[in-house]
Amino acid sequence: MLKYLDENSYIEYLMDKLSQNRYANLILKHNGYQLDDSDGISENIYILKSGIVKHSILNEDGNEININFQNNPGIVNLFINDRNELANSSHLVTVKSYQAWFYKINIKNFSKIVNDNYRLKKYIDIHHENELRTFINMLEYGMTYSKLGSVCAFFSQCSEQSGLEMILRDGTKVILINLELLHDDIGKFCGINNRSSVSRIIAKLKKMNILDSFHHYYIIKDLDKLNMLKLK
Repeated sequence: MLKYLDENSYIEYLMDKLSQNRYANLILKHNGYQLDDSDGISENIYILKSGIVKHSILNEDGNEININFQNNPGIVNLFINDRNELANSSHLVTVKSYQAWFYKINIKNFSKIVNDNYRLKKYIDIHHENELRTFINMLEYGMTYSKLGSVCAFFSQCSEQSGLEMILRDGTKVILINLELLHDDIGKFCGINNRSSVSRIIAKLKKMNILDSFHHYYIIKDLDKLNMLKLK
């Protein structure tokens, strides 16, 4: 699985620029809302300010395939086209937190801001590289791993992107995945269409004392064992 490049040092700078830009509008969406053409998503760039969104695509059969969760500020719907220009991404973006705040800015205005600023150009390059790595990692789930391996790889990736280290009362160190994860969502990330298969795999990981959960939030109790099982 490819590691991600660090975008954090650029995000605060981007947010500061957007807060000062008269073309950037701050908008609020609630849980379950999916950005679409009625939001002008084909003409505007959305930048997550706070909240959690899910990125996904539809396959040839019209089934949803999850790509990743985004719970940190940053660009939501942008890629670089074959002419090396900033363009809008056509994938699905769904709000998964109670609410999410976005900056919305016309793509032409956003391009002008970026082209006039070396630091933002660098951020776009890193963001684009991470998008490519996300798609490669997604393909690995279905092509490299078994069903068990795919679920383990998914939780391992979540630990890197959304994991919070915690110490339990007995002194045990664990990792809390700071995302609400339904079995259906996990299956769509891992290419597993049968929800009961996901349930059986998670039950197995719990029995092995590798994973635990409460109210759709997961705790990784043994990351080393989880990573070892990716290849089984």
